[in-house]
Amino acid sequence: MYVDDNDAVFESIQDETTGTIGNFKFVMDSDSTANTRFLHGTAEKFKIESGGNVVMQAGSRLYLDGGSDTYIQEASADKISNCCWRCNPFRY
Repeated sequence: MYVDDNDAVFESIQDETTGTIGNFKFVMDSDSTANTRFLHGTAEKFKIESGGNVVMQAGSRLYLDGGSDTYIQEASADKISNCCWRCNPFRY
């Protein structure tokens, strides 16, 4: 890991001659309230709870196509909708 003027960078270094692939392993405190939080500045964008739940901000989109036009989003409280190019959005 290193920090420059723009980013904190996590970089995997592997031995290219062995054929094995390096992995990232994030180990948190074993406390049942330990969460892995992802922030932009001081604003939490999403977190992974100690129980494995992924929690996103209300109204955020979960993109399924690399960030273009296919996603799942909370439409309003207790309702989700999807959007995809050339298809009719559905709501639950």
